Amino acid sequence: MICLTKYCLNENTYEFSIIVADNPTSKNPIFDARTSYTIAGIFRDFYEQSDEYLTIYICDSSDERQLVRHRKFRQWFLYFTNDDFLKMDAIIEDENHQLFPVSIIFKEKNPYKVEISTAFLKLIESYNRGK
Repeated sequence: MICLTKYCLNENTYEFSIIVADNPTSKNPIFDARTSYTIAGIFRDFYEQSDEYLTIYICDSSDERQLVRHRKFRQWFLYFTNDDFLKMDAIIEDENHQLFPVSIIFKEKNPYKVEISTAFLKLIESYNRGK
């Protein structure tokens, strides 16, 4: 549960992950231009439900391509979104110096955007400082 100041975010916070579910050939998955439209549609429908929803986005690291996924998702986000959304990016580094990109996405109209931004930055800072 993530609690910020006076508002508890657990019921409005969701995780979004793009993971490789099955890759029996161990080759890089084939690029499919429809993927970006599908993900944009999912986000659009999701955020129409509430201005208070926020998403934690984590890139799959099982094949060590998390930085590539993060870059691609950032390109999609910039292409499909307008000024209605805010996205904050950060990198978490583990004790083995492996990098894990994470993002938080929420609507500009979210009444708790200042608290959300502050908590996200503090969380990333404390994690990276404590490794």
